[in-house]
Amino acid sequence: MKLKMKVFNVILICLLVFFIVLLFIIKPILLESAAKLDEHRLSTKMDNVLAYIESETDDLQRLNKDWAVWDDTYNLLLGEYPNYAGVNLQKETFTNNEVNLMIFINENSEIIEEKAMNYDTGINLELGEEFVENLSLLIDKKSNKERTLFGVTEFGLTMLSVEEVYPSNGEGDSAGLLVMGKFLETGYFDRMQKELATSFSYIEVDEAGNDGGHEISITDSTMINGSMYLFDEFNEQMLRLDIPMPRSHYMEEQSNMNMLFLSFFLASVLLTMILFYLLDRLITSRVTGLSTELRTIQATKDEKNARVEVDTSGSDEISMLKHTINDLLQTLDCKTEEVKNLAFYDQMTGLPNRYYLYQYSFKNKEQHSFYTIFMDIDGFKSVNDTYGHLVGDKLLNEFSSRLREFMKDQTGFVSRLGGDEFIILLEDMDNEKLEEQLDRLLTSLRREYRIDNTRISNSTSMGISHYPKDGESLDELIQMADKAMYQAKKNGKNRWHFYNPKPFP
Repeated sequence: MKLKMKVFNVILICLLVFFIVLLFIIKPILLESAAKLDEHRLSTKMDNVLAYIESETDDLQRLNKDWAVWDDTYNLLLGEYPNYAGVNLQKETFTNNEVNLMIFINENSEIIEEKAMNYDTGINLELGEEFVENLSLLIDKKSNKERTLFGVTEFGLTMLSVEEVYPSNGEGDSAGLLVMGKFLETGYFDRMQKELATSFSYIEVDEAGNDGGHEISITDSTMINGSMYLFDEFNEQMLRLDIPMPRSHYMEEQSNMNMLFLSFFLASVLLTMILFYLLDRLITSRVTGLSTELRTIQATKDEKNARVEVDTSGSDEISMLKHTINDLLQTLDCKTEEVKNLAFYDQMTGLPNRYYLYQYSFKNKEQHSFYTIFMDIDGFKSVNDTYGHLVGDKLLNEFSSRLREFMKDQTGFVSRLGGDEFIILLEDMDNEKLEEQLDRLLTSLRREYRIDNTRISNSTSMGISHYPKDGESLDELIQMADKAMYQAKKNGKNRWHFYNPKPFP
């Protein structure tokens, strides 16, 4: 059999093998990959929905904390401010803060004041006796009064924040509870779905699947459904949020594969002819020519002039490719550093962020004892309210600069958690030296800030926990230090406080 015929047979066999591989191996892999892309896209949507709800919960809780440490609220619950509602519970209060209800409960569990409103329309709402009764029972059952509640009420899906009320100086006992709430009605979900470009619905179920986490199931060949579970504390049931989504990647990939098979079948004959021609011209003819040259050399026996033509087309293109690849790698390396900077550092202050703190600092820490110092700026909210957020941001930058200056002669790590909250991980040292360093840091942070011709004086409250005596994980240490920080605020601010007053030898 001549070489050309062998080449032709090889082409046909290769095409047949390619057909088989495409049909029985590549197609299932591509379809599976497309299905995973759909699942990943759905999972991202579910994460976005959960993050949205958690963000709303955090905002409501922070707002409630601010109101709960306001002297006017404290005096209301003590019966010393009868005009509180007329002065503070106006339509603008609900509209500006985007809350639907406020309930003030004194230390005897008596409701002193309550008001509910649709902040979009300004229409007052009536809280039914059953709603108030169920809320009181739910709060009494929980040992931790300061918490966020979530569930279905007569107003639909409802989010509530409960905070104990104290005077602004942090001194004295709690005067009662402040309850703030949002009704997650249809309008709220419409806005949420518009912002996240995601449609979803919720129903009550007896129990959660997949241990209460995410659950993804295929509805049919065109749709996929994601389920998330939240606990309805009002009705002591599980709420399932369903997020349906078309299997766009899967359907597109399936359509593309079908078109590919059809196109490949129609083009296979033409492709075979083209390949045969090109292989003959680029390979077979050159091999035949080489064979002819060798036979000529053998026939002439001209050893002196016996030469086979050598293709000296060199490696210039390969060298250029190598340089191009190196340039590309260098560019990718630069872009990787930029991405790392965005992922691991706070973009306003330049300090490492929470993600960097968790992923690197604590995990790579040698297993010896150290301190976790949790701090925030006293009265920072009033700076934003009085001078504006731009001045507040500049204050945070100046605050961060002073933290960096303090850490220059320390062994440790400083990070911004968010807002006006910062964390320092500081090496272990004796009590006397630690207290000396903490006093030095407080003095530095207390110095007057000059921002845009404005002089600002803000103190700082700090809470300190110790590893491993106060906790084994970073979450535990931060939680303990946070509690100690709030105690420092209650004790008069501009001071530090240990979670455990005598944690050290």
